[in-house]
This record gives sequence, C-alpha cells and structure tokens, in this order.
Amino acid sequence: MGSKKMKTRRAVLKRFKRTKNGKIMYKQQAQHHLAMQKSGQRMRKLGRMAQLQGGDRKNIDGLLP
Repeated sequence: MGSKKMKTRRAVLKRFKRTKNGKIMYKQQAQHHLAMQKSGQRMRKLGRMAQLQGGDRKNIDGLLP
C-alpha cells in the first residue's frame, strides 16, 4: 500500500493562489461595498492581489498542495 495523496481544501483553492515562487496571494476585500466613498487610487489598490503574511500563511500553506 502506497501513501495517500493529500487532498486540496476546495474552499482554500477558490480563495488563494500560489505563485511560481511560492508566495500565496489573495484578492482583497471591501472593493464593492460603499465604493462611492473610496478614492480611485484606493479602489485600484484594492483591485490588486495581496500577499499573505505571517501566521495566516503557515495555516493556508498546509491546505494548498
């Protein structure tokens, strides 16, 4: 009997993306809610993917293959 393959958490797969260099990226929140109050520069920055940091990265790292 061989070792079993690790299954990917489907919820994590939908929300996070691993880059070629191993960084974990995620889409930032708060882009659509109350958008009229936010400046254009802020909206553009919220549209970009952000890098996951610290302890959160360690938790998600184990759930992604």
